[in-house]
Amino acid sequence: MPEVTCYAPLRNAISLESAILARNAIVQGANINCQYPDDWNTPLQMAIAGGCQPIVELLISHNPDLGLVNGANLTAAEMAQEAGEVSWVRTMIEAEFKGCDPVDVLYELLKRRSLKVLELAIEMLNLSKNNLARSLAKAWNKVEVMNVKVESELELFVHLTLLRIDYEEFGGAKISVKKMTDEEVEQRMQLVLREINQLETEQFYTMQLEMDTWKCSGFWLNSTISIRMFAIFKETLSFMLRYRMIV
Repeated sequence: MPEVTCYAPLRNAISLESAILARNAIVQGANINCQYPDDWNTPLQMAIAGGCQPIVELLISHNPDLGLVNGANLTAAEMAQEAGEVSWVRTMIEAEFKGCDPVDVLYELLKRRSLKVLELAIEMLNLSKNNLARSLAKAWNKVEVMNVKVESELELFVHLTLLRIDYEEFGGAKISVKKMTDEEVEQRMQLVLREINQLETEQFYTMQLEMDTWKCSGFWLNSTISIRMFAIFKETLSFMLRYRMIV
């Protein structure tokens, strides 16, 4: 259950956008991880919603629980991402996952709902392609073992990212490496198309783009997906075409 024992002066300080009053409230014992019962926002989430940078930075510096979600099932980082405050998101990712194993970072973010936060974390991890593929695959395996429900957009992102890295690495490999057969290529593409069809069936997206008909190794794709997923899908296809995996 959320902690609802909240110190009124801290909430008042955030409402007044006064970092001085907020600092005093914290010194006097305000619980920075409490969640207000009207929207289940924490003080940090309330400050993010109000766009008050000094208080946001103050609260982050006091090591709040950044995994808490509000009534909309959003963490503080996800709220900041939606507000376009990428610098706050970076600061929170650094604070929450400092010194953590990349697999644990990816697993935790896969359990949440923001693709953009996950992508930013991947950028900040700065892993080689091979290490990213291994870490992402291990994190996904943990998701499946723990039977965690993952947002469809994140699931598709994982599949396409691993597929893209696979083809990138294949393209740079020695000629002696055996190419995938047409049947293997078709099986991989079926996986991608099945995920896209699942997204369309679930009507997950609000922003959609009509796609032209694509011919993918004998499979025709005529679907409607988000602009972001369409971009990832095109990128994946470009690597497959570049390395002659689709003819």
